[in-house]
Amino acid sequence: MAGLVDWSPLRHQRHSAHLKTEPSLAKTAEGSLRRTKSEANYATAPARHQTVITDPKFLEELRKLKEARAKAPSSPVAQLKATESEEISAQLPEEGWIFSASEEPFTRRSWRKRGGTEEEEPDLVARVASDWGVAATCCKGRKSKGDCSVGQDNFLIAKLPNEWMVLCVFDGHGVDGHWPAQRITETVPHFLQEEPCAEWLKSGDADKALTHAFKEAEAELEAFAVEMGKDLDLCGSTATVALIPKSRDAVWVATVGDSRAILLDQRRVLHETSDHKATRKDEAERIKSAGGRVINTEYDDGTEDSRITPKDLVSPQIAISRSMGDLIFKDSGVTAEPEIVHWSSFSNHETYLVICSDGVWEFLSSEDVQNFLRDSLANTSSAPEVANGLLHLAQKTWKQHEAFYCDDITVVLASLRGSLPVKTPPAKKPCPGVAADAEVWNAESGPALALKQDLESARQQGWPMLRASWVQSMQEQRCSRRFGHRALSASEADAMCRAAEEKAESCPRVQRTRPSFAPCKTLATLRAEHAMLARQNQLQRLVMRLEKTLKAIQMSRKHVML
Repeated sequence: MAGLVDWSPLRHQRHSAHLKTEPSLAKTAEGSLRRTKSEANYATAPARHQTVITDPKFLEELRKLKEARAKAPSSPVAQLKATESEEISAQLPEEGWIFSASEEPFTRRSWRKRGGTEEEEPDLVARVASDWGVAATCCKGRKSKGDCSVGQDNFLIAKLPNEWMVLCVFDGHGVDGHWPAQRITETVPHFLQEEPCAEWLKSGDADKALTHAFKEAEAELEAFAVEMGKDLDLCGSTATVALIPKSRDAVWVATVGDSRAILLDQRRVLHETSDHKATRKDEAERIKSAGGRVINTEYDDGTEDSRITPKDLVSPQIAISRSMGDLIFKDSGVTAEPEIVHWSSFSNHETYLVICSDGVWEFLSSEDVQNFLRDSLANTSSAPEVANGLLHLAQKTWKQHEAFYCDDITVVLASLRGSLPVKTPPAKKPCPGVAADAEVWNAESGPALALKQDLESARQQGWPMLRASWVQSMQEQRCSRRFGHRALSASEADAMCRAAEEKAESCPRVQRTRPSFAPCKTLATLRAEHAMLARQNQLQRLVMRLEKTLKAIQMSRKHVML
């Protein structure tokens, strides 16, 4: 949640000692509000957590800026079309007809694929790790008690038609911070594969391609916000975009904000990007020269903080010096122009690129992340587990420092040697009592052939059969819960087969193809079970008759005694 700003005209309190959620002002004699360890309780304490009132001048300035932008011509909205590139990002919760989208705390998002083959891939994470050498995870944090707002982080993994790979992390902030982060995941790869970026990438000039893509993405974001009725005045996102050529012998990284990227090997951190904050002297000077104001604050605990305000206003404030969106700060030096670095001197060791939102970097240094990845990659056979392990480590540090508050966290891990290790999931066990139809119907000799003949005979006699496609699609835990992994009785098999047959007959996809059948049991087994069941029924009826006779004898004895 990089760079959130205070824009409410009401009194507002900070949620965290370290987050950029609200403005930071100098301490006052009255003290300030601080979140205690007991979740949502607050207590007065002389610390850096202040309550403030938004500057009335800002509200008037905001109104004038909105009127001016409404009259100014806007850039055209990008017409996103289906391309040959394959793009993967985090899946956001869907908006409902009545209620807006919501997301529970610590929800780990699934992946959303665009382009390429439209077929669903159950092993998409494993394929991306083994074929592309990339692992990623995105998890919502927890901002307050009962927080169900949509997480504001997102990521992008894309392979362009020219074989360039694009890796991105976006950290939104503001009321609808998830919206700009999501939109940029769609527009950045769009502009990178359009002219003139495609021609620049073909000639190896990635710097020009990244600069142009950021410029177009920012202009399109502003235009699309007007079309969709979104307010970008105090809403935006960080953006870190890495370009890796097919040869994987270099990497270009463009950054806006504080979603840091690091290049590391098994020994040390080789390179890292620099966060765009007002604490950097060069960024502070650039902000001041553009007319913005930098407020430096030192708190009782020794922590120093620097924030940016528009011109002579006291609020709103923003913690990052570059951002996508945040239009109220554009005239004060907060630009969307990226800072681009080129790394090409790799070591002979395995080299990794790591991009994370500031949910990781808030309490972990680049060296901490390098040490964790070195040990984890040496001790595990699954790169996705390593990415999730880094996420858990970051969440653990948040709990140690904040007790309740936790920022959204996104991790993208890529190997520059080609592939990442991935653990192959164990093969699913077939449902109990179900034979594999491929082994049966293709059999030419042996026991399978005898079973095939039994099946043909059973079909001719009207015995119910299970369609293998329906049986194998059943979850193993359902079979375990319903049947306890025991052999099906004849009655259970009959009911299950009839239900499957009815479902198959109503499915158009099945009707268009030749159905394949798999038996619950062989014909001999079913006949034996029916015979045993008949004997059991006969014995049960005999026992019931004997019990009635015995009861009658006992009653007659009582009458004789009386």
